[in-house]
Amino acid sequence: MTVGNQYLLYKVEDHVATITFNRPDRLNAMSGEMLEGLYEALVASQEDDDVRVLVLTGAGRGFCSGMDLGRKAEAGPPVVQEPPSLAESTRGVVSRGAGRVCVYTTQYLEKPYIAMVNGAAAGGGFDLASMADIRIVSELARGTINHVRLGLLSADGGYFPLARIVGASKAMEMVFTGKLYSAAELKEFGWANHVVPHDQLESFTYAMARDIAEGAAPVSARFAKGLIRSSLDQDILDHFHELGLAQTICRTTEDSKEGPRAFSENRRKPNFKGR
Repeated sequence: MTVGNQYLLYKVEDHVATITFNRPDRLNAMSGEMLEGLYEALVASQEDDDVRVLVLTGAGRGFCSGMDLGRKAEAGPPVVQEPPSLAESTRGVVSRGAGRVCVYTTQYLEKPYIAMVNGAAAGGGFDLASMADIRIVSELARGTINHVRLGLLSADGGYFPLARIVGASKAMEMVFTGKLYSAAELKEFGWANHVVPHDQLESFTYAMARDIAEGAAPVSARFAKGLIRSSLDQDILDHFHELGLAQTICRTTEDSKEGPRAFSENRRKPNFKGR
């Protein structure tokens, strides 16, 4: 099955899947086709045993400028109708579009996920970067989460990961003001893991991606990600219970023997198989 479409490119090389927003003439503003392609690419990478790390980026000058408001305007005003029930609204948000992407990336995607932020990240585009595990940002990039300044909300669930990255108070400041932050500011309050010169962005990002793909045992990395994620909403006893179950499984893998063996053999590079 072919993954992606003309607006969402997908390739796999050296155990690293690269997902690229491809509407550079619109600063990669999100369309329905792009979101559908993104969801398919995320699922494909999760289900492909050859993929160990994901990288998300944008073509051209922008990472992703959010939803294509031009298309929304062309569609005209919404038809007035009876508001949906809470249950209907919730089902709709999490079963389609950007909401489905958020639920999948924050709850089900088990592999290390890097956002390579090459340019402007606004609104939903900023949210999508927030859903990644690691954000590597060009010094030229800027970011804003500006939905409320447009009379909208983050329909893709971006507030959920943002508050966990920068804390609730900073998240509220970012949301209420809609400020456009520089890369240096994003690094200062912890949203960006790394800020690098623009001409070194790809080399830096893929060096890290390949290092993780080759050096982190896939099963261990998957469980470690899940443990870190779930620890945000657990007490310590629940965490150790989950850790014990994960540790039991990890100890049965071939990789759990290969890692110590490689270390004892003059610290050679381990040959992890993901099993």
